[in-house]
Amino acid sequence: MLTTQRADGGWPWLPGAPRAFIREYEGTLLAALNIAQAPGDFAAEPAAQKALHRARGYFAKHTPTSAYSEAMLLWAATRLDGFADKSRQATIVERLLSLRAPDGGLGD
Repeated sequence: MLTTQRADGGWPWLPGAPRAFIREYEGTLLAALNIAQAPGDFAAEPAAQKALHRARGYFAKHTPTSAYSEAMLLWAATRLDGFADKSRQATIVERLLSLRAPDGGLGD
């Protein structure tokens, strides 16, 4: 997996259908989370640390494009330092909570 990461920190993602739910942004988050959650001390290895550093650069330059990608960034930020600071996390939480319907669901 580490060998397929691009120099900009992202991982190539097969786009699937035009309305695919998971796109490159979310796929890159999933790849970084896989590194962080890998068994043993894999995340501490130099190659894994380099991949996570590149991923941080990717997320510094690319913003979430949907509530779903914001929620995934929030999830990743709870597991990986440097993906979203506390202020950005709070902003995401506020935005996600603002999407709730009066009954607590997500709209109609």
